[in-house]
Amino acid sequence: MGYVLARRRLAAAASSDRWRCLPDLKRFSVRTLSMKQPVFGRKQSSQQDPPRPSNEAASGGTHPGHAAVLRNLRESEGEKPFQRSQLVGNLLFDMTCKLIASDRGVRVEDLLAILASNGGYSCVLAALDEMSDRARPAGNDLLIVAGKDGHRYFFGDLPNRYLVESPHALLSLALGAVQACGGDVSAAMVEQTMAHVARTVGGDSFGEPQLPAAHRPSDSPFNYIRHLWPRFLDGLKLYEVPPTRWPMTLGFALQRAIEAGKAAIDPALAGRIVIECAVPMAKIDPKRIG
Repeated sequence: MGYVLARRRLAAAASSDRWRCLPDLKRFSVRTLSMKQPVFGRKQSSQQDPPRPSNEAASGGTHPGHAAVLRNLRESEGEKPFQRSQLVGNLLFDMTCKLIASDRGVRVEDLLAILASNGGYSCVLAALDEMSDRARPAGNDLLIVAGKDGHRYFFGDLPNRYLVESPHALLSLALGAVQACGGDVSAAMVEQTMAHVARTVGGDSFGEPQLPAAHRPSDSPFNYIRHLWPRFLDGLKLYEVPPTRWPMTLGFALQRAIEAGKAAIDPALAGRIVIECAVPMAKIDPKRIG
């Protein structure tokens, strides 16, 4: 990713203090960063905010432009805590577009599916990173289920919080953008997919998006994370995004994709694609990806 582009993105992010989120179960809207918002989900989490990024991380890069970007991000972290995720979300959106662009352009369904699949997977990683500081899971924070296929699948309140049950969760941001673009979305859409995923976990139909044939992604959500997660991980680490902020960062990337594709497909359909890809991939065992 180009350092000049990153610096331009940083300047753009610094000039904006608005983001899209799901404020509650009934309606999605656009709110400002400074507003306190209720959690989107079936229950209130006692810990709504993910751990704050550390200001002590080393730059890890030798390019002066990259070092300047990281320095600016660290210096403004306290005043603009989400600026890093906004910047890197924009860069990941650009990266994905370049990866899948053809002579005909970028197929919006694939763009959404790639970002949503990797975003869903990042929710598992964020939950496990948070759990690494605890002696053991509390209550229903993290549940491991053995599937019929012999693989492990992760459920529980903690991955769900990163996926959907907080204002800055992956789906909160993405579906907020859907609503801002005029799409009709509801909590029931998410709940239906979550129920289907729970019923099919470990089965042949697990992870297959329930979408109209003409709008299905070109590959499976699992293949999108197996083949492309290393690319996303490189970008996240390059800009020192902590794991607990990976879902938020991919949420901002999805906002860009939904807004960019609203003339090509109905925003409500874009939301459906995001949900169908993100929810099952938020259950995947990281050992399968490596």
